Amino acid sequence: MVILEGVCTPMERSLAARGCSEELAKLRRDLHAAMEGRLNDAVATLTGSGVRVVLGDSADYPDVAVEVFMLDRTVDASHGAASPCAGFARRDPPTPS
Repeated sequence: MVILEGVCTPMERSLAARGCSEELAKLRRDLHAAMEGRLNDAVATLTGSGVRVVLGDSADYPDVAVEVFMLDRTVDASHGAASPCAGFARRDPPTPS
């Protein structure tokens, strides 16, 4: 499972502020569909496991998204995925203005 904070772009924040939640949800579903293959490849590379399915959702407030990857086998902790951020730099969420 991957939890992301501070993921809204300025455009998404504008849509949320205007109450365009249906449009925002569609935009995020479309982006998820477009990125699914790349996300699966990255998780497979990091874990050494195939991805059976990926599920994702997000919320406007708090600005949070989650991606859940169901793998085809248990991850061997000796593989690079033992660290929660293996291969990625941690980025703290932006401070509210």
